Amino acid sequence: MTDRQDLIDALETLFDETGKAHHQAFVATDGEDPAWTEWYAHYAHDRIEALLDVEIPESELTRLFEDVEKRREREAPASEWPRYWAEFFVDRFADE
Repeated sequence: MTDRQDLIDALETLFDETGKAHHQAFVATDGEDPAWTEWYAHYAHDRIEALLDVEIPESELTRLFEDVEKRREREAPASEWPRYWAEFFVDRFADE
């Protein structure tokens, strides 16, 4: 996948799916999970690597999820998080 917008769209879809799967996995707690970034990293790891054509340890992905969400909350709290995250990851990895 070489087109930037296609890559952003694919990652946005993946992040949206990940969020929904996490909420379903934690339906008993209404999606509450203090270790959610680890769950997200485990769930999406292989597909993120494939889409971005990079190797990234799950632990690094967990840290990046924490960082991007803090950044989004600080810089664009009203934004749609899957889109914001997708743009962040494309900006971070697409040119590597």
